[in-house]
Amino acid sequence: MYIRKHYGKWQCLVRIKNHPAISKCFESKTDAKRWSIATENKIRREEAGIAKIKFPLFRDVASRYINEVSSYKRCSRVESSQVWPFEHSHLSFDRPLT
Repeated sequence: MYIRKHYGKWQCLVRIKNHPAISKCFESKTDAKRWSIATENKIRREEAGIAKIKFPLFRDVASRYINEVSSYKRCSRVESSQVWPFEHSHLSFDRPLT
């Protein structure tokens, strides 16, 4: 939470990791402080409607690569045969890429 005087009003900026920054202006400093505490609590409880970053699954990335990129290459059959064996291996094909 960051509160400052900006053009005669109080501007409050709430920044939390992996969430977009949210700012709002108020007439009084106490209103800004109350809003920032409430907003931080909402974000931390994930009730703010702001979703955390969702990473795509390896399965989705691999199939999109094969369909959109590899299909236009000369070595498309080789690349697809190298990617799809991961589906049946001990490695998790349904893991998010982080």
